[in-house]
Amino acid sequence: MVNIKISLLIIILILTPLLPQAKSAENSLDDGVKQISESLKKDLTITDGHQIKIAIIPFNWEKHNQWALCRVTCEYLRTQFSQLAGVSLIDINTIQQAMKILKAESEKGLLKAEDISKLGKSLGCDFIITGHIADLRTIININVFLWNANTGNLSSTKSVQIRKTSAIIAMISEVQAESSEVYSVKWQSKLMPYRILGVLVNDFDRDGVNDLLMVTDSDFKVMSWDGFSFVDKASVPYVNATQLKRNQWDIRTICDSNEDGKNEIYISVPGVETGIWEWEKDTPVKIGSFDPTLLSVQKDFMIFGSLKLNYFVGQKTYQVSRKDNSKSEKQLPEDFYSLAIGNVNDTEGNEWLIVDIDNVMHIYSESIEPIWQSTTTFGSGIAIADLDDNGKNEIIGTSAMLQNNKDSLIILEWDGNTYTKKWESPPIDGSITATCIGDPNNDGVDELVTVVYKQKGSEICLYSANNDQ
Repeated sequence: MVNIKISLLIIILILTPLLPQAKSAENSLDDGVKQISESLKKDLTITDGHQIKIAIIPFNWEKHNQWALCRVTCEYLRTQFSQLAGVSLIDINTIQQAMKILKAESEKGLLKAEDISKLGKSLGCDFIITGHIADLRTIININVFLWNANTGNLSSTKSVQIRKTSAIIAMISEVQAESSEVYSVKWQSKLMPYRILGVLVNDFDRDGVNDLLMVTDSDFKVMSWDGFSFVDKASVPYVNATQLKRNQWDIRTICDSNEDGKNEIYISVPGVETGIWEWEKDTPVKIGSFDPTLLSVQKDFMIFGSLKLNYFVGQKTYQVSRKDNSKSEKQLPEDFYSLAIGNVNDTEGNEWLIVDIDNVMHIYSESIEPIWQSTTTFGSGIAIADLDDNGKNEIIGTSAMLQNNKDSLIILEWDGNTYTKKWESPPIDGSITATCIGDPNNDGVDELVTVVYKQKGSEICLYSANNDQ
């Protein structure tokens, strides 16, 4: 039994040469997992009358396109152990929540001894299994670690190599992140058979774990991260799509508010209503609504606007105080598609950003004095965040017009004198319909969540900064 009381880096260096080498690669993933599970079972002490509890933590992967392979591997492993008498498995959602609360993070399948002990106590389990998958070009290498949850010690390590069959290749996404990119795709979903018009990251049910909230043409969906992908947690209709006018079909605003101690979500359908939603008894419930179209929620005020055709009227924009509900005009010089508020330069206070109906981006001071406008055009989506954690907010936009049915992300940053293009993504197949910033996969890092609509549905991508660039 190896006592883990040294740094994670030293552990990796020590364990790498100790991993058992497969004499020959297995022909299938199923066969390889069976070999590992049979070997792991020999290291478990199962006695009559005692139920061993095991937590199988989602495996790590090296590249975003390996997430599906990791998920299938874990599911195979769970199936093998679920059939073993005297063994019970901890639910994956319970594991994810415990790891989030304890801030326990696995690196290449390895956890610190103190994290193992904390997780073991929190989950009430006897053993913890972690793993890591590496793509070695012609083969896939699977490393699995068995930990004693009571002592925090590493009990054993197993390794197997799998031939890269057509079935495995089919699980691997074709999208490859370029290491030279300032930002790159961290994870990409399969195609979802509906159009997503708005996204938001929020701990909606107050369980300590973030959810991904989505609004489609007619449904409000709450998705949770299961370690590999987003799965449905709840879905309810929020509008009768058959009653929508043409200019109401593809415009939605979804905002959250935590200022009053509740976790309210606002879903705005221009010209219809802004619904107020809360989480009750495992499902979203609408607790009220108001007529004005909500565009943004800030700490001290909310911004409302009036839709005309498929854009908002700048002269009819106003804000309402969240303290006393007082209303004041906030007239913008231009009609606009989208609006964002945040600090995007070196001055105090927040700036107001819009993309006007000519696809020009404008930046105004809080008193709506013009600061800057772009010479190039942008799409309707706009967001503000410090994605690369350099202390300066970036402006995240999209391209104005699709080129050969391809869209792109554009990130601007203040350089001390003006706003310059920091990064533009490689062409993305489809149209970007929604973006937001947050940590939907609960890995402790904020990502740029991007929704891309294609002919047959929507695809979600998580972008993160490559801070080593």
